[in-house]
Amino acid sequence: MQAQRRLITIILAALVAAALAGLFVVSRSDGAGPTPTQTFAPIPAPDFTLELLDGGTFHLADALAAGKAVVVNFWASWCGPCRTEMPGFETVSRERPDVAFVGVAVEDEKASAAAFAAEVGVTYALGLDEGGVIGALPGYERGFGALPFTVIIDPDGMIVSRNAGELTAGQLRELLDTRL
Repeated sequence: MQAQRRLITIILAALVAAALAGLFVVSRSDGAGPTPTQTFAPIPAPDFTLELLDGGTFHLADALAAGKAVVVNFWASWCGPCRTEMPGFETVSRERPDVAFVGVAVEDEKASAAAFAAEVGVTYALGLDEGGVIGALPGYERGFGALPFTVIIDPDGMIVSRNAGELTAGQLRELLDTRL
C-alpha cells in the first residue's frame, strides 16, 4: 500500500514538473522553433501616445491618419531575443515606408534602452512604457509576459496580428504581406 502511494506521489510530482516546464517553455522566447501567432478576428487598436527616447512623441492616431500600418514591438535591453530580433526589424522598417514602426521598451531603464538602441543602430521610433500603461491596454497585453511581443495594426486601426517571441526579418515581411 505504501509503495502504491509512493508511486502515485512520484507520478503526480512528475506531472506538476512537466506542466511547470511547459509554462516556462511557452513563456520563454529564445527564437527556437515557430513563433506563436495568435489568430483572431481583428480588433480595434487602442490609441496611445509614447514619449520617445529622442525626446519626440509617437501618437498612434497620427500614424493611422497618415494612412500607415503600424508595427508595435515590445522589447527590453536585457532581453536576448529582443537583441537578436531588432536588427531585422530595422531592415524591414527601411524597406516598408508604408508602415510606421515603434519599439516600446518595457521593464527597462531609459539609459539602458537608449544605449542598446544606439548599439544596434535602430532608427525607428523607440520609447519607454513607464509604468506599463501601453502594455496593459486591450490588444497589447503580452501573454505570459513574453518578450519580444509584436502587434501589427492595419491602416484602418485594427489589430490584425499578435506575435509572442522573436520574429526574423523574413517572418515579419511575411506577416506584413499577408495581414495588410
